[in-house]
This record gives sequence, C-alpha cells and structure tokens, in this order.
Amino acid sequence: MPPRADAQAPGITFDQSAYDVPGARSVLVSVVDPHANRNPMLADTIPIELAVLNPGTVIDQEQGLAVETGPNTGHFGLSIDITLTGNPTPGNNKLEPLPGYSLRASFQPHCGQPFCPPGPILSALAAVVGPSAWRMPRGNPARTGHSTAILEGPLAEECSYIPPSGSRIPSEAIIDYTGYYMPLASPRGPEVHVLNRDCTLRYVLAIGGAAGGIAAALGPDNALYVASSNGVRQFIGREPGWNVQRALGPHPVEIIVQDDAVVVKGGDELLVLRLPTGAEIFAAARGVSTPPRGGGIALGPTSIFDVSQEGPDCFLTSFNLFTGRQDWRLNLRQQPGAIEDCTRPAIGPDGTIYVGIWFGNFGQLVAVSPFGQPLWRFDTQRRITVPAIWDRGILVFGDSRRTHALNFAGELLWSTDRFICSKAPPVVDGTGRFFCAGTLEEAPSVDCIIEFDRGAMEAECGDPLERDARPNWLGIDPNGRLVITEEGERPRVRVFGPQ
Repeated sequence: MPPRADAQAPGITFDQSAYDVPGARSVLVSVVDPHANRNPMLADTIPIELAVLNPGTVIDQEQGLAVETGPNTGHFGLSIDITLTGNPTPGNNKLEPLPGYSLRASFQPHCGQPFCPPGPILSALAAVVGPSAWRMPRGNPARTGHSTAILEGPLAEECSYIPPSGSRIPSEAIIDYTGYYMPLASPRGPEVHVLNRDCTLRYVLAIGGAAGGIAAALGPDNALYVASSNGVRQFIGREPGWNVQRALGPHPVEIIVQDDAVVVKGGDELLVLRLPTGAEIFAAARGVSTPPRGGGIALGPTSIFDVSQEGPDCFLTSFNLFTGRQDWRLNLRQQPGAIEDCTRPAIGPDGTIYVGIWFGNFGQLVAVSPFGQPLWRFDTQRRITVPAIWDRGILVFGDSRRTHALNFAGELLWSTDRFICSKAPPVVDGTGRFFCAGTLEEAPSVDCIIEFDRGAMEAECGDPLERDARPNWLGIDPNGRLVITEEGERPRVRVFGPQ
C-alpha cells in the first residue's frame, strides 16, 4: 500500500496534556507510520512495546496495539492507563512530573514492502511516575462488547443456572476466572447469586431493602460492588464491607468500577464514590420531573459518558470523572418526532462514542467525538442494538431485519439478512469472531446463538434458545466461554464452551 501523500515521516510522541487535568491517569501515544496501511477500508494497528523504567532499568514490559485514527490515514493512537504523580503547581493544581519512574514506547516503522527486514526502532519517553503504572480497570468500562479471550467454536451448552421462581434478571452477569455473579430481583428482595464455573451455586448475597433495580461490578481489589435502589454496598467474598445508603429509586441502575472510582447511575442521579473507602467524590442530579429512560453509561479515561432519554429527546452528556463538572451535553435528535428509545453508549479505541437511537419508523447509529462533536450517522429501518466494537476497526450491530458492519469512518462494510442479531447485542472475541442471539435465514422461527466472522462469509447457528426465552446480554469469560442471560418465564444463565 503506498503511503498517503499527506502523511508525515515516521515518528512516535507522547501527548502529556493529561498533566493539565487534575486527577487524570491516561497518556496518549501518537504514532505516524505512512507505510503501515495494509487495508484501505479498515483501521490498521501497529504493535507498540511498552516498558516501565526506574530510572533507566526496565522493571516491567509488555505489548500494546496503536489503532489507526481512520482508514488509510497513517496516524495511530494508543491510550495508556497509568498513574500520574507529581507536585501540584500552586495556583492551577497541575502536576509537575517528578524524576523516577517513566514509560517508554517503541515501534519499528513499516518499510513499505511486503516483507520487512529488521530495521531501526523509534522510541519516545514519557515522564510519568508511580510504581503502579500498569493499574488497569476490571471489566469493560468502555462497554465495547470486546474481549481479548478467544472462543474456540463450534460452541455447545456446558451448564446453566435457573434462579428461584419469580426472580428477574435486570442487569448483566459479572464474569471472572472463578465463576459468575448474577444480580437478581428475587421475591426475597435484591440478591446476588454467586456461581462456580460449572454453574453450581456457591452462595447468595442478600442486599436488603425494597425490590427494584440491581447491578454489580468487580473492582481491581477483587471486591464486589452492588448498586440497588437503596445505595451501594461493598462485599469482600461473603463478608460485607462499607455501605453507602442513598435512595436511587425503583429505577434500573448501572454500576461500573474503574481503578479507584465506582460510578453508579440510578434514575436521574449519577453517583461517584472513591475506592477503597466509599467516600463520595460527587453526585449529579438532573432534577427532571420524570426520571430519564433508556440509555446508560460508559467510561473514558477521565470522563463519564451518560445517555438518557428525556421526553422526546435523547441526550449524550460528558461529566469529568474526578470533579463531576459537566463538560458538554448533546441532543442526539436532529429532526421532528419523538425518540422512542436510545441505547447505552459504547466507546471505540480512539475515544469515539457510539449511540443507537430509534424513532419508530427508522433507527440511527450516531458517532460523537470525545469532545461532543457529531461525526456521522448511519440510518437503518429498524430499532438497533448496541454495537460490538472490534479494535481492528469494525462495528457490528443488528436490527429486527438485518445485521450491519461499519468501519470507524461510518462506511458500510457489509449488511446481510442471512442472519439477524436482533435478540441481544453482539460480542466479539480476540480474533474478531462475533457472537449474537438471533435467527438464521434458513430457520427464521428458531432463536439461537449465532457465530459469524468479521466478513460475514460464515455464519453458524449453535444451540437453539427456548421459545419463551428473551436473551438480554452476552459476554465472554476469561476462560474462553460464552455467557448469556435470559429473561422470560424461566430466567437463567447459560454457559457455552467448545464442543
């Protein structure tokens, strides 16, 4: 692939403007490599070697992938989640980097030929300090549906768990290496059922309080954090920790844990707590007469992106994660008519936020920059799911008639009615293989787990779902198995592994 004419000479730099934001913990690595354009339709990636130095000795080293900013641009970026420490400058509270720990990023520019011999290595050094430079968030705060684990297909059901009669599954299951955490609205009140990897019940955590929404998330300290209509509770194994009592109302709640913060959305309130103490960082209430419907939250390195349906409108709002300041607010409705529904946000590797909206006679996937500028819209004729985002530059989502794939520029890669991902949002594993709940063209009356590749050339229908099942979430566990939660007459968790 010839280099772009406007591409600069190969190089690598750090954007250390994060030091200008109190509490920030992310540094952006920017790479220019005009010859590294292997596919003009997709965003390419470049392997980056990351090393923590103290002060010149390598004490930690691993690989990362810088993602192209768009198809055929030659410009790549990688956001590194790190710990920034230093002396605050009097008057503006900006951090002045201290000598000590630093982070080095290196890459080998592409030679422009099909096969490249070993060549010069380009490096950049960031004056970031702190021995915990590799603290990464648990779970998926960007809500991308992407996992680095690899699923070896075809898949077959390994086990399932059916909760007590009368229970509801109002939110997604929580996954770790040892098993699954299942938030339930049970007849006894809010509970979390903790399961082993074989779906057998390990124990039950009774949350207490009135029935209503419940959600859970694992923290970097392996503690479980549970949000319900009564507040937020911490559990370390079976033992209760701190308890922040707060009336979040009988509305659906969401919770995300990232590094040293717990972010909760309930009704019209946003609550952020500091870890490990549970002290309140800030609470933001919109004060609307009717609590917002639909939507959800996702986290960037320093921002909370909140989608809420308010009256006929759907708003995407950015809050500073550390101060609660509202940075910007965007109404996603562009034309007459009321928006009937909007999805939770999903954040791409370059920071772009994706939200689906539904007007009743057509739907749109809207792409918004991290600074609040609309980038593009893709129209469909039906209600759409949240997209799954593969970091090599593909977005996949379904509606009630078709499944679509776009690149990060909003250009259509393919659209098919051979399989329809309409039952639950798709997910993608580390190889770019996608999974969803829906139907195949040759068996439209049978709902099943569909496996398909990123080019939509292959699609297989795995185990069928029961006729009364309503799958509402899919996830990939670290052991390479697919997890699905179903509502309906018999709510349950099902786990699929390789045959």
